[in-house]
Amino acid sequence: WVQSGHFVPKREDGNEEKWLIQRMDFAYRRAAKAMIVTTATTFFAFMATALSPIMPVAGFGLWAGCVVFMNYILVITLFPAMLSWWYQVVKPYEKCCCCCFSRCRKSKKTDDYDNPTDHSDTLSTGEEPRYIETFLGETWANWIIKAGWIILPCIFIGVGFAGWKASEIGPLTQQEKWFDDEHYMEKMLSWPAHFDGGSVTSLIQIQFVYGLEENVDRTGVTFWDVEDYGKADFDEDWNPSSADAQNYLLYVCDTLLSNYTDDLYDTIDYFSCWVYDFKTYGEETLNITFPFIFDDTQAGQKEKYSELIGNWTSQTKEGIKFASSGQVGFADDEFKFCYIDFKIPYSQFLNDKTEVFDFW
Repeated sequence: WVQSGHFVPKREDGNEEKWLIQRMDFAYRRAAKAMIVTTATTFFAFMATALSPIMPVAGFGLWAGCVVFMNYILVITLFPAMLSWWYQVVKPYEKCCCCCFSRCRKSKKTDDYDNPTDHSDTLSTGEEPRYIETFLGETWANWIIKAGWIILPCIFIGVGFAGWKASEIGPLTQQEKWFDDEHYMEKMLSWPAHFDGGSVTSLIQIQFVYGLEENVDRTGVTFWDVEDYGKADFDEDWNPSSADAQNYLLYVCDTLLSNYTDDLYDTIDYFSCWVYDFKTYGEETLNITFPFIFDDTQAGQKEKYSELIGNWTSQTKEGIKFASSGQVGFADDEFKFCYIDFKIPYSQFLNDKTEVFDFW
């Protein structure tokens, strides 16, 4: 738009409206390709981000792409209208001689345009170029042309040096520091390492889950619904009621519990296994022997075992606690899943108990 004032001469008939139309036509003929190319590249880059399987990233890409598109629409509609209004209404009064809202006389340059019979040189060029345009169009452009034989070798040397340094880039051999050693943030991050309270201060929380498939059934759930995770996909082959399954769950709890010692751990804080309380409930309250076998058929045994756990989780304090925490889970009044919860130090991952982990 600014350049159009230099290259589009004012009309000899003094028709300001048609001259503005000619200027806008000139400006958009020159800017159309540049704007559509820059807008399209940015738009498609963000829309490619919208294909991410991570919803927040995809949402950002879609939002940013829409912003770029709407910006282009506003540039070719609202902006020209505002520019035309500014040029006709605001610009003649920009050089005011007072601080009030009173009308001020137009600048001398505007008066010159309103008198086309005078200053024929200005009429032929429309508006005089600004200082930055004069510098770039004359001084800088001439210097670039004359110094081309110096600039090109320097660029080639710089690119070659950058390529050489890039070839020497390798993986980090130590953790990169964000701050200097004496910076207060570096001291805050590094000093706690000298005051470690022991192995129990850095723990991994692990849950061995049984009865659930690895994936979640998201049928009918939209990609953008952040509150609906879908439905749990239960393992239909999981049968915790058999004698082998009951003994194995007890074995897992015993194996994991042996990882703790009374000197270092409070077991209540770091280990939770519902099988112990359930076993105690059956043996002491109901006077039945573990493993609890009620029927010779698989279907009958599974039904009665599920009923027993349901009574335990609804009638006893311990059972209600495990059911409310999700360690023992029901679906359609049937025992469907459970998990064993425990915490271990980073430096003591199950010790020699990897057999349990690998089997799980």
